[in-house]
Amino acid sequence: MQAELDGRTRVLLVEDDEAIQGVLLTFLRENGCEVDVARDGQEALDLLAGENFDVMVTDLAMPGIGGADVIDLIRNVGVPLPIVVISAHVVRQGSEWLRDMGVKHVLAKPFRMGELLSSIEEATAASHARGTEE
Repeated sequence: MQAELDGRTRVLLVEDDEAIQGVLLTFLRENGCEVDVARDGQEALDLLAGENFDVMVTDLAMPGIGGADVIDLIRNVGVPLPIVVISAHVVRQGSEWLRDMGVKHVLAKPFRMGELLSSIEEATAASHARGTEE
């Protein structure tokens, strides 16, 4: 069963691979998300400084500032944004360190698109249920 998003879910997608970025962007928009795209960690930080998002979906391995650095930086300044990590690197490195940083949703590439939607829905539902972001 696929998750149903309410059409108001604002997603920051952080992915440097243009092919993956395009597929995810199209899929998320087709499933009711409003999506902004960052091609690297610096672009993500710039967008986060000026915009509000319901959830960030990020890869880890990117040139320059990677996804792990972005997560660390936003957590250190107290931004409780829900985060979904999508990365092949979690298979090799494990995901416990991400959970220690407050990341509850980690998907190893390749993943099913339904898993991504479910993770976004769970992350945003938990955040809204508490009246704050995760």
